[in-house]
Amino acid sequence: MEDFGLSAFAAFFTQSPSFLAHQRAMQTARGANNAQSLFGIADIPCDNQVRVMLDPVPPQTLYPVYDQIYDTLRAHGILQLFRGVHDSTLIALDGTWYHASQKIHCPCCSSLEHANGQTTYYLIEHTSLPRVVEPVVVPASDPKQPRISRWSLELPRRSLPLEELRVMARTPLFEREVVLYEEIHDERGARNPRSLGQARWIRTPEQAGSRLVLTISSPPVSDRLFLETDDGDNPAIDLHGFQLSYPVTRLLFKVNEPADFFLYYGNRETAPPRYDLVLAAEQFLVAERSIAKAGPEEQLKGSSWTEGPPLAGVKGILFWGVLVLVVIALLAVISRLLPKAVD
Repeated sequence: MEDFGLSAFAAFFTQSPSFLAHQRAMQTARGANNAQSLFGIADIPCDNQVRVMLDPVPPQTLYPVYDQIYDTLRAHGILQLFRGVHDSTLIALDGTWYHASQKIHCPCCSSLEHANGQTTYYLIEHTSLPRVVEPVVVPASDPKQPRISRWSLELPRRSLPLEELRVMARTPLFEREVVLYEEIHDERGARNPRSLGQARWIRTPEQAGSRLVLTISSPPVSDRLFLETDDGDNPAIDLHGFQLSYPVTRLLFKVNEPADFFLYYGNRETAPPRYDLVLAAEQFLVAERSIAKAGPEEQLKGSSWTEGPPLAGVKGILFWGVLVLVVIALLAVISRLLPKAVD
């Protein structure tokens, strides 16, 4: 498998699709080749063999490599050379060409002039920057289930649009199936698990220092998550450095006068507004901007016991309490109506 990975890297590194075929011919003619001397490839595979072996490999397999490179650069102070305003990191964002047409275009489109005189208009979608959240992590294993390791992750707020969980491990060698979930109250107040994502984590001594990654397929709605794994007959794994990330979103708006304004949020039943602002999107993106600083958060309306699921929390206790009293009263009335036994 190492030769397949190195062969793919060699083709991209040299920017030569025929690199492997040329190296096999060189080996036959001269008894040596650059693939072995430069990249350490023992047996040079063909292009089809590389595709068959590497296509099923998920991209997440390479994430620890990037994490190790990043941690090495940070440990040696190299990243400090790229610090900018407000201690931010300057990076080059690559883009994805996701639309192209020779007829449909707008003023925001980029263009590519061909040698035959035709023009292709295209749009670039840039990758958004993530924002990292470090939860409060507490071991939550059940003594009655010694094979199961569980951690409780407390978030700073509910309903964060989380996309990824990254964790460091002190245990040098293990393989585990991990599950991330939250507990949701149903109509009767009972807690039911809701799965958010799962992954297979493999760690060997050669991978020490890299983070383990779990992709969150469904954003949570609560402020407490649980990470769980079955250790089997092995010792429990030692995890630390929990990090959750979500994409950064910026809000662009225009006000007529520099006065106080308010941003309301949290009402899931409100429909999103529909404005014609998209027609002025180009002017918004190129206009001079001022940063609006948010003041202290205000709770306009406290949580009422009448809100939320029908029988959750206090409402459930009151409902069942009243129901018990009604049943006792009915039994008392029925007992009075029944004829008394005659001696």
